[in-house]
Amino acid sequence: MKLRYALPALACCLLLAGCGSRTEAEAREFTLAEQGAYMFSDGVSVDRWRLWHWGNDYYRLPDGTDLLWVREPMGPENVVNGQENVRDLNETARDAVLAWFEDRGLLYDVERELERAYALYLACLESGETYQNGRVEQTISTASSNERIICFRTSLTLPLDEPGVVEEIQLGTVFDRTTGEEISVWDLFTIPQAEARAWVAEQASGGDAALRREMEAALEPEWIILEPGGLWVYFPQGALPGQETACGWFEEYEKAPGTVLQPWAIPETGEEAG
Repeated sequence: MKLRYALPALACCLLLAGCGSRTEAEAREFTLAEQGAYMFSDGVSVDRWRLWHWGNDYYRLPDGTDLLWVREPMGPENVVNGQENVRDLNETARDAVLAWFEDRGLLYDVERELERAYALYLACLESGETYQNGRVEQTISTASSNERIICFRTSLTLPLDEPGVVEEIQLGTVFDRTTGEEISVWDLFTIPQAEARAWVAEQASGGDAALRREMEAALEPEWIILEPGGLWVYFPQGALPGQETACGWFEEYEKAPGTVLQPWAIPETGEEAG
């Protein structure tokens, strides 16, 4: 089955946030972790409140508005999703994979997201629109594996410029499961990199010539993720000039990808991996 579709920003996640959305139990678990955690250019500051049970930070304005929710990063060690985990690797590979992700670090900047959230908050005050807090989250989990490789998916959630609306960005990374060395996505193909880019764009565009050219020019290797059942390609919002939303393409391995992917790069199915 082949699937190409747009991912409307509004469909990503509409947060029912704000002070009124908390239960009494949650409210009791909130603790002031840092007063004046960040100050904006107009002199207004936000305090950082900690919801310890869930490992979440809420940045709150003096009027009680929750401006931004930042969830504690997760993975790859402490995320279990039915796939093999980094803990299933030998010590050498495990240490190398964990070091790689540690070196990469966070893919967001809290201060930048606070500035964006505050600008949106001020715009809502001016327009009379109700502000809903943004959400920031980064989770690393196993996407697929086989006897040769292990693939990880980084899910990055960032606010968009609309109250309560976020986008989830998907990024893939592949490692040799014996050594823990990163493997370039392009090395998973049986064809040269330029041809692989063109092939992905041709398949993902669904015959739209203009879209194919945009995809071929924009495609980044980390947007290609090996799932247990097929090849997933994700183009984030803003990556394609002619598209207002994110879009993705999925193809089962028994279809065309079997002719362009190395045999050793085909992951095990969910049943085999489990």
